[in-house]
Amino acid sequence: MILKLCNNGKSVIGTREDGAMVSYSIEAEEYKQWLSEGNIPEPEFSEEELLVQAKASKLAEVTATYNTSITALVGNTDQYELTSWTKQEAEARAYVASNKAITPLLSGMIVARGLGETVLQFANLIIANADAYRNAYATILGTYQANQKAISKATTVAEVQAI
Repeated sequence: MILKLCNNGKSVIGTREDGAMVSYSIEAEEYKQWLSEGNIPEPEFSEEELLVQAKASKLAEVTATYNTSITALVGNTDQYELTSWTKQEAEARAYVASNKAITPLLSGMIVARGLGETVLQFANLIIANADAYRNAYATILGTYQANQKAISKATTVAEVQAI
């Protein structure tokens, strides 16, 4: 008979020689007899199964950390504003390179904001924010990718837990 511990060692499952599945509580007399004959049950999960479980759990953990970090980075900026960031940055960089550049988005935003900013002031603010965002995002994304690679390469549960 081959038996495996399960339910944190409180019961065992297995297959008898006749192919029938068996399940015992740890107190079962037949199981005690089987143990007294020098038999040792297999663990509930193999090392490979434990590694797969650990990797899946750690990947979920690092993905949640990545998502939380990105959410913190963009704050409560809505998706519509987020999609405009690339255009804002492009207009800002074009204007700083040549004050003859056309900046319909920036100019419209300056009027709507009503803060008395010049196009150059606003362009410099956008560029500074874009650079800061890019640097922070690079760190967050790079860390996430390094963790994904480390999880993939791990060969033991201990290696996964160390990530």
